Amino acid sequence: MWSFSTGAACYCRVGWNRETHLSSHTVYWIRLGEGLPASKVSEIYMGFSPKMQNLFNASSTGEGPGLSPTYGQFDNGPSVFLKYANFAGESLPQGWYSGTTPGGKGSVQIKNGVLISHSDRGGGTAYLGSNWVVADNVAEIDLRSEVAINGQEMILVCSASPTNYRWTAYSVGYQNMSGLEIEDNNSGAPSVLATARPNPTPSSVIGFHGGILFANYQSVTRVYPRICGGGYLASSVNTGALASFSFDWIRLRRPPPDDVMPTAIFSQLR
Repeated sequence: MWSFSTGAACYCRVGWNRETHLSSHTVYWIRLGEGLPASKVSEIYMGFSPKMQNLFNASSTGEGPGLSPTYGQFDNGPSVFLKYANFAGESLPQGWYSGTTPGGKGSVQIKNGVLISHSDRGGGTAYLGSNWVVADNVAEIDLRSEVAINGQEMILVCSASPTNYRWTAYSVGYQNMSGLEIEDNNSGAPSVLATARPNPTPSSVIGFHGGILFANYQSVTRVYPRICGGGYLASSVNTGALASFSFDWIRLRRPPPDDVMPTAIFSQLR
């Protein structure tokens, strides 16, 4: 577990291998409360316990949903991040809605994660929307899988409404067997603004802030218009013969000052 120098416990969460793609690495997210002052140092202590003692809970010390014996059992994402949903169970969390429009065969399945899919032609859309205001925050999604044989996947996009899906321009996603890209949807058809370099695997943490696109916490491309320039966070699959993607969790977190993460310095055991 982690604690501040005052003795107060930190709200922290252990990520899992899909967040690092390295079995020898672990990602820890720690909520810093009011933040870390510029040019200052905050001491945070890491405590150890016997191997058989379980310190995880769904409040102060948690882990990614797929690490627990039961999906999401010790996932404390809502305590650590500004907004967080892991879609445990088979119902939508508060603030989320889903649906399809006529044309083709679209579906949104909620079962310990999300699967959004569309098959057959006809102009339809399958969508998942929320009342989460993106504003100047970092939006991230833990992508499990992605297939876009023919069609468009807006894995991260904004809706103009918090209750009715009306997509806006500048989304992040895939189309017609492409790699990850930033797309301009003003005309109703996706045109490519920028392509990710390198292109991440279909199982990755994808995110954006402002005009910067991230894959596994590394910048892969950027545009000068804002991605998802306004509105409410959403995801969708649009018309096509076969397109689908799935994910575990989605979140909003506050950006670090000037988009520079604090430096962590590890000292000796005490």
